[in-house]
Amino acid sequence: MFGFGFLEIGLLILLLVVLFGARRAGDMLRRGMEIHGQVNRARSDLRSFFSIDTLLGRNRDRKP
Repeated sequence: MFGFGFLEIGLLILLLVVLFGARRAGDMLRRGMEIHGQVNRARSDLRSFFSIDTLLGRNRDRKP
């Protein structure tokens, strides 16, 4: 995740908790993970849609 290690991620979470409180920091982290999942799904959909096999009309599941 952006080249961060566990220590850096832990420090960022601790900073969020100190600045915003546990409840609000938890809500922010939850929403951030939801957005991350949506972006990953969209990226995967776009990759499969624009793959060379799809553009050429080939079906990957079909055996030659």
